[in-house]
Amino acid sequence: RSYMISTIYPENKTSAIRFPLGGIGTGAVSLSGGGSPRYYGLFGKESERFCHFALRADMPDGKSFIRLLNTRKEEAKSAECFDPSPFLLRFPYASVRFSSRDFPCKIEMRAFNPFLPINHIDSSIPAAFFEFELQNTENVPIQYALCGAAENPLPRGYNRFDGDIRCDMKALCLGSYDDRLDDGALQSPFNAKGMCLATDCDEASFLLNLPLPDENPDDPRILTDALATVPLASTCEKAEPIKGRFAGLLAAHVCLMPGEKRTVRFVLSHYMRHAADFPSENRVRVPNNFYSRFFSSAKDCAAYCFLEWNRLKNDTDRFTAAFYESTLPDIVLETASAALSAARSPVLTRVGDKALCDV
Repeated sequence: RSYMISTIYPENKTSAIRFPLGGIGTGAVSLSGGGSPRYYGLFGKESERFCHFALRADMPDGKSFIRLLNTRKEEAKSAECFDPSPFLLRFPYASVRFSSRDFPCKIEMRAFNPFLPINHIDSSIPAAFFEFELQNTENVPIQYALCGAAENPLPRGYNRFDGDIRCDMKALCLGSYDDRLDDGALQSPFNAKGMCLATDCDEASFLLNLPLPDENPDDPRILTDALATVPLASTCEKAEPIKGRFAGLLAAHVCLMPGEKRTVRFVLSHYMRHAADFPSENRVRVPNNFYSRFFSSAKDCAAYCFLEWNRLKNDTDRFTAAFYESTLPDIVLETASAALSAARSPVLTRVGDKALCDV
């Protein structure tokens, strides 16, 4: 794949990267320089959470390889990761290539959120889009399991498995037990909050609750160890609040012939109906977030992303090509893209009347 003009951060300059993957005024999940979406700037708060992708490759002779999709050993901690790689930025796209001499696959991840200057609604989707292009580099067919893990950040949280038949979506819904009676209505008294990790891959398995231990709860090896057995357990449990920190796992399964390439898509969406998470003074109703006018939940948002993926990506590509292939000097392009990224800052929220507010 050939890149057009991009800002390239070499592997020794990626430690401070926090690339926002969210719509205008929606809050965002931020991508680290190593390629993990570990920073949740959601619900008016910013925190570092357990959120990673990992890949397992099963060879015909019974050998298995498991690797965290990250290029920085500092972020991978005790988990095995891929070789150092540059971080490529071409707003609103971020790209990272994962490869190692001893791993039977090459992966390129492209992460983005649609940015369409003439379409402010589709530029305000509260979701991160991920495309993983996998290529079998061996001379034998290989079974791959690409697994995403996302921590539920909500108090009295619980996870459940769901889907949408319109786009063949398989989804892990990360919600709060306190919102279980929410009806999805815009005027609902519940300030419903939640996240959704979803894929439209033909085959998928899931693990609802992966406990994160009190000691080293952010160690990515928790995920790679969980991939020791695939497919994942995929058993639906009774929805009850879980104590402590825990994550949900969703794995997409594909088989690639020698040299074959295939793209696997994931969405990590989030949702919060009201623009503030605290009682309003004098019982004045807190305004709704702008995106809640169009989506009733994080799962509803994820389904829309898959249904409209090609249109959203094609229109975003048109903007990106026009922007980066203009005659503007590189310094202007970089400054302008940084200013555009600020609209996705977690300190900004866009309310129902379209206004941007400082949370």
